[in-house]
Amino acid sequence: CRRLKAFLEWLTLTHGDLLVREVTRQIAGAYAGHWQGLVRGGARAPKTARDTLGELSSFFTWCTLRGLTESIPFHRQS
Repeated sequence: CRRLKAFLEWLTLTHGDLLVREVTRQIAGAYAGHWQGLVRGGARAPKTARDTLGELSSFFTWCTLRGLTESIPFHRQS
């Protein structure tokens, strides 16, 4: 839940208010890039970045299974 909240805060700052179905692979890639920058800068550990992106992928899988989205933008974004 903490990681999803952080993503939603980043999303609002960078893209405004979007519906979950409006999150694209490009947006997910930008967030993955944001995490890569945190890892390179030493602010976060690689495992934390992988866990975060994995959790977001799981969330979007859940959304897809419930018909809230048509795709999983975080699939293979680590």
